[in-house]
Amino acid sequence: MHEPVAERPGDPSSRRWWFAVCALFAVRIAFILIGFATLPAPDAGTGLGNDATRFFQIATSEGRPYQDFEVEFPPLSLAAIRALDATTSAALAHRLAWAMLGCDIAVFAMLARVWDRQIALRYLAIGTPLAFFIYLRLDLLSVALAVGAVALARRRHGLASGATLAAAAFAKVWPLALLPLLAIERARRAVVSCLAVGAVSAIAWVAWGGSDAPMQTLTMRHATGWEIESTVGFVLWQLGRASPRFEAGADRVGSIGPWHTVLVIVAVAVICWVWLRAREDPRLGEGPASVATVAILLVTSPVFSHQYLAWLLPWVAISGDERLRNWSLIACLAAVTTVLHSGQPVAGSYWLQVGALAVRDIATLVILAIALRTLSLEGAPLRLERAPQR
Repeated sequence: MHEPVAERPGDPSSRRWWFAVCALFAVRIAFILIGFATLPAPDAGTGLGNDATRFFQIATSEGRPYQDFEVEFPPLSLAAIRALDATTSAALAHRLAWAMLGCDIAVFAMLARVWDRQIALRYLAIGTPLAFFIYLRLDLLSVALAVGAVALARRRHGLASGATLAAAAFAKVWPLALLPLLAIERARRAVVSCLAVGAVSAIAWVAWGGSDAPMQTLTMRHATGWEIESTVGFVLWQLGRASPRFEAGADRVGSIGPWHTVLVIVAVAVICWVWLRAREDPRLGEGPASVATVAILLVTSPVFSHQYLAWLLPWVAISGDERLRNWSLIACLAAVTTVLHSGQPVAGSYWLQVGALAVRDIATLVILAIALRTLSLEGAPLRLERAPQR
């Protein structure tokens, strides 16, 4: 397997790399400080820090989560929210931002150490626009755990790899779709470990939070409509089928209904095909297969919040495909444009929001198409075993 080539500290290329890394992290810290300046009032529902307001509500609610009040986050994210232990939503946002910066640094360090320094630099460059608001969300926790699981699999730490991927799935559900990647990395013990830890944790979750706890997470507190930022919800919104309504912390339209079942079947079929194509090549698994898996989850989900784009970035960087990087950057820029419109720092027209959402969704679909085409051309052919000829 490809190992990064060490560079001498005095090399000009090494100095340029460090300069670029320091500059990109300086931009991130500047964005964090700007984000602090736009935090909403405690009772507000908008602004770059509105997720921190929701986290504070969860952290200060009386009773047992899932049973006495509904929670849309899995238990590890819930534990992270409570660990922030702040007395105000603004204080929680400050602690959250620095914690998520730590997760971002961890992802960067793992990419540089286990994969390649240029891959780590690409990750930073692509995700720079998201830094404007991503540190006031929890998604980088699951990204760091997912990348850590694959890094451990590459280093042949099977049991730790599987347990880490299970932990990632209990921070956000999406990393569970990367389970086949552990098998491709020849880390079969990691697959067994992930399933065992996941099963035990799920039983403990239900025993503590009640049988409805997983459904609250999977349905975003039993929401019935499509978020207007989701691919389907955006189309329904623009077709004028219904006016947006505020439900479970988001503007939604229509009713999810049986169409979501169809989309789930499509997503599962695509994910199965993706991993069958990549089953013999870890480079395809870590790159286009992981990109396609995350992208199909995004475009078929009833909720597609802008921070979910962070799930794509490590795998896009690992893929080494310039087209994927360019379209990911376009999607991130479009997401920031929408956030600035709806998050109060910059006022804009209705068409600015609609146009930016359309660009983000189209870019995500293009990312999916590029990854699927790459797998179609380079993936391992599906062969039938031939009987030995006499």
